[in-house]
Amino acid sequence: MLLDTDVMIDLIRKRPAALAWISSVTDFPVVSCFTALELLGGSRNKQEYAVAERLLMNFPVLYPTREDLEKGITNYAPFCLSHGVDFLDILIASVAVGHDFTLATFNAKHYAHLPGLRTIQPYTR
Repeated sequence: MLLDTDVMIDLIRKRPAALAWISSVTDFPVVSCFTALELLGGSRNKQEYAVAERLLMNFPVLYPTREDLEKGITNYAPFCLSHGVDFLDILIASVAVGHDFTLATFNAKHYAHLPGLRTIQPYTR
């Protein structure tokens, strides 16, 4: 399972549902390098950056293959215009599909039009 940025933000904020869910997962999830970039890049100060860094140290970081990037460009990039999907989300989706991972996200509707992508909502907010 690949964690989307929104799930990682819930973990950073120590939301009880997110913490309970992550402690119950038997196959420990991974994050994409693009999620790591979103978390670190979204930090508003050094303290938030350090918190994000510490959290990321607990997860294996998955990098895209050349094929993942090509799929992102050819198959998913048109969805930036047609459905307003952000380019980093396109790359996260291409990594999930390329490595045959389900994407744990609360943005399933956002990702719904991307072919081959499986999503789950990991817990109730």
